[in-house]
Amino acid sequence: MLTLKKFVTEAAGNMCNRQCSDGGCWGLGDHNCYSCRYYHYGKICMNSCEASLGLFAAGDMACQECDPECAIETNLTCDGPVR
Repeated sequence: MLTLKKFVTEAAGNMCNRQCSDGGCWGLGDHNCYSCRYYHYGKICMNSCEASLGLFAAGDMACQECDPECAIETNLTCDGPVR
């Protein structure tokens, strides 16, 4: 039996994005999850907060932007927010 949360996608033969938690989704893609399995940046669910994308783990499963002075192109990490 489908739960109401998963009805929209599974009834159409689709599955929620793998970044979505078991709580389900209301459509396809990593931006249509009711909640994220790992991390989120705004409304987008992601596997991790990649320093190469200019992000760091800020707690509570949230990614935030690194300060622009961090050397992203050399894959150095940051551990604090934009100032």
